[in-house]
Amino acid sequence: MKISVLLPTRDRLELLKFAVASVLSQRYRDWEIVISDNASTEDVRGLVESLGDERIVLLKQEIARVEQHLALSQAHRSAADELFKRS
Repeated sequence: MKISVLLPTRDRLELLKFAVASVLSQRYRDWEIVISDNASTEDVRGLVESLGDERIVLLKQEIARVEQHLALSQAHRSAADELFKRS
């Protein structure tokens, strides 16, 4: 079963690197990371591209939204995780 890790973020590149590294270090390999970037000024796209892993997906919001739950909702809709698809 594929597991989806949803990571909403905004201008927290160092924490994002830590979170992604944590997933990459897991023994279980059938996962995806969906990063929902809420208009960061930091180079989140550069981080994702540098990793070169097709299991890591970036969803970029160009305009910052105060409602953080919208970023998580966007990531949820993109998730491949079968548990999410049932809800």
